[in-house]
Amino acid sequence: MKVILINGSGGSGKDTVVELVSSYLKNTYSIENISTIDEIKRIARSMGWDNQKDEKGRQFLADLKQAWTKYNNGANEEVLKSLCNYNTYETYSPKEYVIFVHCREPEALAWFKEKLKNHKISVCTLIVKRENITEFFNDADQNVTKFDYDITLINHGNLEDLEVICKDLAEVIYNWALDKKWFIA
Repeated sequence: MKVILINGSGGSGKDTVVELVSSYLKNTYSIENISTIDEIKRIARSMGWDNQKDEKGRQFLADLKQAWTKYNNGANEEVLKSLCNYNTYETYSPKEYVIFVHCREPEALAWFKEKLKNHKISVCTLIVKRENITEFFNDADQNVTKFDYDITLINHGNLEDLEVICKDLAEVIYNWALDKKWFIA
């Protein structure tokens, strides 16, 4: 199993990157796309959140995640449990898993890297960067660049440009050549 901890500011193209990379790897790997905020969103909806990822909604989600993390690291523990389950399922699967985990906080990225390595699960970090996007001002969005990522993907062009870049990223993931830092633009 290969886990890619993916991060980037809102609007940088993370989901598009996952979709494009998945299209190149889907014949070889079982691809999953999960987030440390998925369970937070479910809880937020039960509290009346309207699914809007505007400044107010993003702040609400960030505050909920911060509170749960402070209480018992619940959101991250839930994702770790899921990843360990995928690792077990892989034993019975005809394909190896590649799992993208959306994670914003630098301390959570470090925590996941350590925990996954302890579980003997291959892991790397990826940041997607894009110029001229709306900046959000909650802690989760503001701190995305405060981590030393294994792979930096620059998404400054159009969709066709991103397709070429994602093909290169798919090759890196396929070969799992992570003995150095990668800068893909």
